[in-house]
Amino acid sequence: MPTPRRRWTEESIAQELAPVVAELGRLPTRTDLTNRGLGGLWSAMQRRGGIDQFAALLPAPTRSPAAVTDGPTRAEDLGTEPEPIQPDQAPEPRFSRDPTHAEISERAYFISQERGGDPHQNWLAAEAELRGR
Repeated sequence: MPTPRRRWTEESIAQELAPVVAELGRLPTRTDLTNRGLGGLWSAMQRRGGIDQFAALLPAPTRSPAAVTDGPTRAEDLGTEPEPIQPDQAPEPRFSRDPTHAEISERAYFISQERGGDPHQNWLAAEAELRGR
C-alpha cells in the first residue's frame, strides 16, 4: 500500500525547517533538504510563499564552529564597501525571488509545446531558465 502524501501546514513546515537551519547555520537549499529526505518540504515552502516567508518566521540562524562555509561572498560580509558597477559591466537582471510553482509550471508548459519531450525534463529546464542558470 502506498504511503499517503504528507499534508504540509505552516506549522509543520516551520517545525521541520528549524532543526535544519540550526544544523546548517543558514537557510537550506533544495539539495540540502532533498539529501535529508525532505524534498517535499522545499515544494511546500514554494507553494506557501517561498523560503523567504519562512525565514522571517524562524530565529536568525547562528553559525556553529562546526558548520562548513565557503567564506563570505558579499561585500557587507567582508566588512568592505562594494565596488560600483560600471554600466557596461552590469550583470544580467535576475529574479529577486525564486520563481513560483505557477511560473515554473507555465514555462514548462510552453517548453513542452515548443519541444515536446519528457515532462520532468521540461520542468527542470523551465526551473533553470527562470532561476537564470
